[in-house]
Amino acid sequence: KMSALRGSTCLFKRILSKGTITNSNLSESRRTISSLQYIYRPNSLRSPLGVCACVFFRRSNDHWIHTRNVLYNDSVTSDSKVNSEKEDAKKKPKWKKYGEYFMWFNLAFFSAGAVYSLYILGVPPTDPEGNVVGDEFGKGFSIKRSIANFKMKKQEIEEPSRKKLLPEPLQPPFVQPPYTLVLEITGILVKPEWTIKTGWRFKKRPGVDYFLQAIGPPLFETVVYTSETGMNAIPVIHSLDQQGNIMYKLYRDATLYDGKDHVKDLSYLNRDLSKVIMIDCKSKAVNLQRNNAFVLKEWDGDENDTSLFDLASFLQTLAHSKVDDVRSVLEYYMQFDDPMAKFRENQLILQEEQEKQRIMQERPKQKSPLDFARSFKR
Repeated sequence: KMSALRGSTCLFKRILSKGTITNSNLSESRRTISSLQYIYRPNSLRSPLGVCACVFFRRSNDHWIHTRNVLYNDSVTSDSKVNSEKEDAKKKPKWKKYGEYFMWFNLAFFSAGAVYSLYILGVPPTDPEGNVVGDEFGKGFSIKRSIANFKMKKQEIEEPSRKKLLPEPLQPPFVQPPYTLVLEITGILVKPEWTIKTGWRFKKRPGVDYFLQAIGPPLFETVVYTSETGMNAIPVIHSLDQQGNIMYKLYRDATLYDGKDHVKDLSYLNRDLSKVIMIDCKSKAVNLQRNNAFVLKEWDGDENDTSLFDLASFLQTLAHSKVDDVRSVLEYYMQFDDPMAKFRENQLILQEEQEKQRIMQERPKQKSPLDFARSFKR
């Protein structure tokens, strides 16, 4: 009985020590063996209390060993997973390696380009014979010359290409139209569209031919002032204006770039702004001279659109009325969400008044008694 209790105590100690067994402690192992032998003794030789204690501690020890093995296997598995992840991290895919190579190549390429551009801008100018011409920065390479040339190039991009975008007005015997009409083609006359088969194309708005003919000389000096590049706009303008109603063409290089948008500055036109009308579909492009702007909705590609017919009628009415300052008329119509709808409403009112006046003039006058007496005296 005492050996069984001692064996149970050994098992309990092993449980408290997390199931670790030291090979050097042979006495505890022997006690464990004796406890196991005590269990299998005949019933007459073993006590019930000792048997229960041995069975309890043995089952607890077996459960702890099983749990410890599971935890150990999990820890080994997790360690192997970590090691495999580290190995996978070291072995990068090919596309990542190529991506890094491409990034470093681009960085080196742009760095070399920046250094070369800095050198080109810093080289002194030469005459037609190839001789170096000295300036305020000397006759050799200069960083200050590079900075000055860079600022000059930046100014050329941001500001219009010239101070006077249009030549001087025509003098007699030539006829100079009294008003100048500045047009944007994209969104007003055409709409850019892109498809896989054709690429970029410009769709012609209904009524373009009638509009250009109606607002041409001698009523208006028509000027196309677009934010498109000349490479894109020249063939479009040539296909739209085959009759030559457009007198001047201005492209993106004539706009003012503010860092985000290309703004049209009418002060460079060399014309009296009281006689200038600018038609556009982008409010940001006309921020500098809002009083001269007539902003319309961008054409959405509708084939049944009639806005150009209404616009031509509006401009013809304005030109025939010989307004001294067009800005007052434009300011009045621009206070409405749809200026063309307001113009059509005013036209209907005007037509009704003209019809009433015509009826009053055609109505025969009733003869009074005095008229009859006068005719009798004759």
